[in-house]
Amino acid sequence: MRPYRLIATVLFLLLLATGCATPSPQPTATPPATLPSTRPQALTDPRYVEVVRATCTPPADWSAEPIKTTSISEHQVWISPSGATAYGVLNVRHLLMPLASNERILGEFLDGMLKSEGAADLLEKQSDNSLADGRGGIRFVARGGKYTVRACLTSSGRNAWIWYAGTLSGQPVIASELATAESAREQTSVGVVTAK
Repeated sequence: MRPYRLIATVLFLLLLATGCATPSPQPTATPPATLPSTRPQALTDPRYVEVVRATCTPPADWSAEPIKTTSISEHQVWISPSGATAYGVLNVRHLLMPLASNERILGEFLDGMLKSEGAADLLEKQSDNSLADGRGGIRFVARGGKYTVRACLTSSGRNAWIWYAGTLSGQPVIASELATAESAREQTSVGVVTAK
């Protein structure tokens, strides 16, 4: 099997197994496009989350979902009080990962999103050499059938990471929750252990 085809298969299986978050119940009334927050939200102190190999600062009042694990990945997600917003970190490891560029990994992610959610629209994409302490990577926004992610992607050796602020596609975005998730995303440091 060609390396790219193997990586594509692995990423697709990963997306099927992990998803972004547990969907919340559908609202019965149509709320406004952006809902106000009920209280200010803060981030926790940075802490190394070994299973995803990243230093994370999840929002203080958000709930951690059980870690989603496959043979090649771990995915940690924190869900907002409303259930409409998520902050998450996905770490994928594979022997052939060094052969894939960040662009290729993004393409495989989108292919997996299309297969698992029925849609995968890349809304924005830009290279960012400052990501991951100068390792560089890609910032992107992708809308699937279930989730819209505002994400960062980088890879190093056998590891690739995607860390994101996510919302439910087609649902109102709670602006303050999204801002909190984006702040947590920007404070994330992948592949780095914080000093104790």
